[in-house]
Amino acid sequence: FERRGVMPHKCVLPKASVLPPNWVTFAAAIISFLLDLRPLQHPPVQLEIPEEVVSALKLPPEEVQRELRKELALALYKRGVLSLAKARELAGLTRWQFHELLGQRRMRLALKMYSLEVFRKFIPHGEDL
Repeated sequence: FERRGVMPHKCVLPKASVLPPNWVTFAAAIISFLLDLRPLQHPPVQLEIPEEVVSALKLPPEEVQRELRKELALALYKRGVLSLAKARELAGLTRWQFHELLGQRRMRLALKMYSLEVFRKFIPHGEDL
């Protein structure tokens, strides 16, 4: 509930024996559904790169995996497929290290542009932009 901005309310329910059986079943199903609301867990993805390609990389063998993760993170972030936080996580860098990497590659931060209507939702009534 908090994720959606809705504060949970305390609710006092009568004893289960007073409620009709179909209501109890329905309430139990809703509670079960709400408790099961969590992000879907995807299995880790393994990417196979042909040995000829890996050996053609002009990188020391101990840096290959780290550099490929950085490159993939940068490419997915640039396309808008991955958020800044998740790209940073994929690259295995701190927030500041990833910002520095973006600067070295002359890549800009992807800022979302919102319409005026979105901002008006957060401004008290009576104020104008």
